[in-house]
Amino acid sequence: QGADGSWDGGGTKPAMTSFALLCYLAHGETPASEEFGPTVEKAIKFLVENQTADGRFNGLDGNQYGLPIAAYALSEAYGMTKVPTIQMAAEKSIDIIIKGQHASGGWNYKCGPEDRDDTSYMAWCAQALKAAHMAGLQNKGLKEAMKHAIDGFKKNHDNNKVGEYGAAGFGYTSPGSTGLTGAGVLCMQLMGAAKEKETRSGLQWLEQVTFDWQNPWGARPIYYWYYITQAKFHGGGDTWNNWNKVFSPQLVKNQIVQKGAGIDGKDIGYWENAKDGHGLVYSTTLCCLMLEVYYRYLPTFQTPKDDAAAAAPAAGPAKDDKKNDIKIDIQM
Repeated sequence: QGADGSWDGGGTKPAMTSFALLCYLAHGETPASEEFGPTVEKAIKFLVENQTADGRFNGLDGNQYGLPIAAYALSEAYGMTKVPTIQMAAEKSIDIIIKGQHASGGWNYKCGPEDRDDTSYMAWCAQALKAAHMAGLQNKGLKEAMKHAIDGFKKNHDNNKVGEYGAAGFGYTSPGSTGLTGAGVLCMQLMGAAKEKETRSGLQWLEQVTFDWQNPWGARPIYYWYYITQAKFHGGGDTWNNWNKVFSPQLVKNQIVQKGAGIDGKDIGYWENAKDGHGLVYSTTLCCLMLEVYYRYLPTFQTPKDDAAAAAPAAGPAKDDKKNDIKIDIQM
């Protein structure tokens, strides 16, 4: 983490900082946490203070993947802290996503108006919307955008073809069965469409995918595995149990540990996979998020009693526990 609270390392600061922040939040860390609280607070402050007046962020990548990724992280941060300043920042970025949604239900780079529905970019928009909903953000049109996103993902589903495994996946910007099938399946699940035929056939198509660190699958294996792991977790049953037996031991085994290289002589661990090509922050955070799948989400086959109950964080300051109150002083 840099002095300004950001992470970079092969990508743009808004996206990489958001990935890292999501790892801490998924672990139950907030600014009130004893060990990692200052790290989390600095990361949140970086995102809020680098947000522009229109809700975007300084230093975004060319296609602005960092926009929905930062919106996702800020929404999660607000859900766990309920700090009004974070709410304002999260709602500004979520508003761009809602207003940038196409008539088809999809999104293109930069949340722009071009007639191009990009499953990869759409996936970050959908994750951000889900996090915003669960956090209780008050954006107008939020629920409608989530429902409409289902149509966008269906548009890129390979309905007219049956793959080798008697199923069909999701394409990149048109119908197809590609490595982005995990992204399509996960987002259909998150949007409440777990039982739709496209979701079920996508899960079936993913049965062919392997997790082999030494011989990775696809052009962007860590990126694909990030989505596939969550999709299979939500799918449950044998599809998850079989994947879980393989992916988790391999990630643990292939983590690179440097003894005494961290602060106060602590060990540090990271993952490196040259095939993905976005640097150590990228590969390490996505691998970390895979391992945190066990307690980041409710599986879609478990129905929460209500959204408020589902939104309650598993860790963080208790509502009536004054000693855990937090205050983030962010200059707008």
